[in-house]
This record gives sequence, structure tokens and C-alpha cells, in this order.
Amino acid sequence: DGALFHRLGVGISKTFSLETLSHKYTGGLFPKIIGTVYYIFGINPFIVCIVNSVLTSLTAPILYFIGKQVLDNNCEAKIYAFISLFTFSHLINTTVLMRDGYITLFMYLTIFLFYKFYKNCNLLYLALSFCSLFLLYSFRPYAAFVMFFALLAAWIVSKLKLNSDKKTIKTNIITLAVTILSPLILGVIIYLLLRISDFMSILSVEDLINIREVSYQYSDAAIDFDFGALYSKFFLLPFIVGYLYMFLAPFPWMWTKIARIIYVPDMIVLYMILPSFVNGLIKLLKKRNFFLYVFFFDMLFMFSFYCITLGNAGAIHRLRGPFIPMIYLIAISNPNKFLSKILNKIQKWRLV
Repeated sequence: DGALFHRLGVGISKTFSLETLSHKYTGGLFPKIIGTVYYIFGINPFIVCIVNSVLTSLTAPILYFIGKQVLDNNCEAKIYAFISLFTFSHLINTTVLMRDGYITLFMYLTIFLFYKFYKNCNLLYLALSFCSLFLLYSFRPYAAFVMFFALLAAWIVSKLKLNSDKKTIKTNIITLAVTILSPLILGVIIYLLLRISDFMSILSVEDLINIREVSYQYSDAAIDFDFGALYSKFFLLPFIVGYLYMFLAPFPWMWTKIARIIYVPDMIVLYMILPSFVNGLIKLLKKRNFFLYVFFFDMLFMFSFYCITLGNAGAIHRLRGPFIPMIYLIAISNPNKFLSKILNKIQKWRLV
């Protein structure tokens, strides 16, 4: 991807104009940022990497604020922000020609601004959150749609939970399920109405697999195996395999190549924190926390989307990066004894 964005940026810088910037490019806004920097400072990828690092560093205070609201502990909020940003995936994505750092920034900025609207009902924050959502759309369009539905679902569930706590209305599992899924159902209906001409090809599993194979060959991507073919055996199997890869890959027996060995520290931390993450999911509905609801729905919708559309098990875990702070926060909000001891020792020794 970095080589592709570099080539696009060079092309934009050589024909730099408002008309050139108005064209659509792979990667959305990111190649235009590269082209603009190249046009001003010359073709030097290092300068773009510096710009990426500076701009995406704004993610740190946003994560700290979110952590402070959920954890009610300044020290734990600092630990949360620190370990979320000092993962290999985040460090590499913010220091090379990749757009993932911006995607992470605008994901959490959108959540933060919408939370301010949720708490204060100030329309200014709502407008700012939609501006941030538009910027997210400019880098990865489908992530913006998923984020919108996650925010809407979190809003509905938070209000239902609040009213249920106050015993103003009665809720049951069916009502809750319909409420949660209604934004997704509405979005799918709207999408299918807009894309009705492509609907039949989307329904064909064979066509979907063929599209994947062509795209992988075009981009020279390595394929571990395409679990899209598993649909024909059992329709839930791609989700089971996809979620396993999303949370657990690269597996220990895959730590033989340099490209995967560099993920080992991240995976050790993730394996240590996953039991607390599961514990946090179990207790999620008992807490009326807007941030945790957004994180849960965004991961649920996006990971399911990846399982359906991506298929390549060798690539799916590389898209986990922007969601690592979500996994960490849900885990730290309900830590088990092991994680609690680690957090207490970090606070005691003042490592963060």
C-alpha cells in the first residue's frame, strides 16, 4: 500500500492543480495529502512520514480522555492510552506511508465528539462529530458508515438502559435485539436500494470469491486461504474462522517469518488481555457506558463485515490495528486478577 500511495502522490505532485485534487484515487484523501506535501517540499517520503507522526499523535489525548471517562482513574487512563498507542501496528502505521493512523485518529475523534453531544445535547458537538465522520469517510468510506451505525446503536441501547434503570419502560431480549439490529437492517436496505443493479452479483458466493482472487493477484497479496468458500459448508463458518483470525492471528506457530515475528510483542499482550476482554463483554450490558457500547458495536459490525467481504485469512488480522484500543479498554474496564496485579504494579512503580 505504501508503494501505491507513493506512486499516486508523485503523479499528483507532477500535475498539481485543483482539478487533479478533485479526482478520485485509491486511498481517498491520503494520496492527495502525499501529493500536496511532495509538491511543496519535493518528493521525499520521509517528510510525509513526519507529517503523519505529528498529526496522528493527536490520538493520544483523545484516548486518554476516553479512558478517564470509563475507568475513573487517571493513572489507569494513562496506562490505557500508552499501551494502546505503543503497539507495533500503530507505530508502523503512523511512521510510514499508510493511512491507518488517520483512520484511527478520526475514528476515536468522532466517538469523542459524539459523546460530548450525548452528554450535553450541544448541537455544535454533533456538527463537529459529523465533520470528523466525513474525514473518516475520506480515508476509508465503509468505516464511516459502520461507525455511524455503531454510534446510533450505542445511543439507542444507552437510552434503553437508562430508562430501564429508572424503571420508566420495560425491556426484553426481543426488543433489545430488534433495537440493536435496526440501524444495521436499515443501512443494508438503503444500500441495496442504491446498488440494486449489483445485488445479484453480491448474492453469488462464486462471484465474490472470483472478485477476491482477481484483486489479490492484482495487488500481489499473499493468500493463506480464502474462507469465503466455507459459506457452502456452513454459513456461520466464515464468521467463526474470521473472528479467530481477527483476535488471535498470527498464531504462535506462524511466528517464523520476519513479517510476523514483529507482531509477537503485540500478540503476547493481546493474549494476556483477552480473558479480561471476554469478562468485559459479559458484563457489558450491566454497565451503562456509552464508550463501551460504541466500541462493542463498531467491532461487531466491522469484524462481521470483514468476515463476509475480505475472506483472506492471511490479511484479516492486519486490519485489527485501529480496534486494539477498543479491545484494551473493554478488558481494562473489567480486569481479572492477573491483569489487576499488572495494573497495580505499573501504578506502584510509576512506569507510566
